[in-house]
Amino acid sequence: MAGLQSIAGLIAGILLGRKIHQAHVPSLKSFLSGLSALTAGIFAVDVTIKFISQSLPLYLAHALA
Repeated sequence: MAGLQSIAGLIAGILLGRKIHQAHVPSLKSFLSGLSALTAGIFAVDVTIKFISQSLPLYLAHALA
């Protein structure tokens, strides 16, 4: 889980770092909102992949037995 959060932080840092030379820097509220959405999205993908990879073989083993 910590690895996913570090990846989300890296992506958010890259996205924020591209805009830092511009005059407009997002407010802390909008930055945290975007970071929260990114983290939730990565978590959803992780849960989906784990569900498919761990549950599907069990389902198929029971269905074929």
